[in-house]
Amino acid sequence: MATKLENLISDIKELLPHPVTDENLDLGVEQVDLGIEELVNELCEGNPLFNKIPHKGVRLIGGDPSEVVAFVTEEVINFSQFALVWTHPHIPTLKPIPIASIQWRNLRKPERQQIFTTLVETISKRRRKLYRICQYCERLMPPEWLFSDTICHSCAEKHLGVTF
Repeated sequence: MATKLENLISDIKELLPHPVTDENLDLGVEQVDLGIEELVNELCEGNPLFNKIPHKGVRLIGGDPSEVVAFVTEEVINFSQFALVWTHPHIPTLKPIPIASIQWRNLRKPERQQIFTTLVETISKRRRKLYRICQYCERLMPPEWLFSDTICHSCAEKHLGVTF
């Protein structure tokens, strides 16, 4: 029999844009220095319910290209907009933009579904507004695949001679 957490994860997978990837995370204290603590504290400032950062949970990433990140723990679900930073020309690092943290155990399933649906739709729409059409290949590209506002990385290499 599935646990409440497993059911929640299954429900969220259905709400996220497809395909959905998932991974179990057990973040060590050393990984908290990636800005997560500051972002969580900023989002939850003054709210005693969010006074600690969850380090164990399941991260779900929905969409292709990716749009929404959900980090699910036993008590909290954090919804974020997908974002990457390039720490090296060939190494992107996930740096999601936090949008909301929800104490999900205190909500009935219909309330959760309504809240989660609204959040996922809003985050997806917000993310897709950042996409641009490449002037060469005419494909819709997310911002991390763009060399400039109008040229994707592949076309910058092919047409402009740029090397990454």
